[in-house]
Amino acid sequence: MKTSIVFQGPTNYCRQVLENMSSKNEIIYSTWADEPKENLKFIENKVSKLIINEHPEYVGFRNINRQTLSSKNGILAASGDFILKSRSDIFFKNIDLFIEKIQTHHDKNISFFCYYKNICNPYQIADFFTYGSKKESLLFWDYLEKPNQTFPSYADPRCPERQILFNYMKIKNETNANEFLKNSNCFAKYLDENCDINWLKFNYSLLLAWKKDLEENKTEY
Repeated sequence: MKTSIVFQGPTNYCRQVLENMSSKNEIIYSTWADEPKENLKFIENKVSKLIINEHPEYVGFRNINRQTLSSKNGILAASGDFILKSRSDIFFKNIDLFIEKIQTHHDKNISFFCYYKNICNPYQIADFFTYGSKKESLLFWDYLEKPNQTFPSYADPRCPERQILFNYMKIKNETNANEFLKNSNCFAKYLDENCDINWLKFNYSLLLAWKKDLEENKTEY
């Protein structure tokens, strides 16, 4: 089962993400033409493929169309049957072990990183990473918010994560968001001291945050 790793987004943290990256898997970095040239050169020497994108004319709410466009183009360039799609400010400690854990527990559709709070907060996922087959990953990320688009009446409907999730659920004929999230595997519970994820933007260990969430919510998730 071949997996491609797709990092998507700006290049601010490219050195921290890629400097010590050791993986047997294909690594793709999908970013923007106007990123610093020294960063693009560094990335090109570190990854299997560097994908350069032009910004969409309409970026959407909180840059949602930048996120989805660059994600989709990175996935399209991947040769793997499965895709681990990550933000470009995420550092994986032992990424190959993490992929092995995902492959062991992944069921179908798309798997997310989720906290209990996200599940209780209706229709919310975290965008740290997604994992799924190339086909399902493209279904999930092939979305663009349109100008003057109307939204349903649920809470915070323009939240990018909710827009993307509900579009995917519509494609999959799923109607119960909370049940769908619960059945999509949270994966936080598979993190440990040897296999952690750090959100570099805030120097934030997802393992420690997960443990805190468990303590505060008294949940088995």
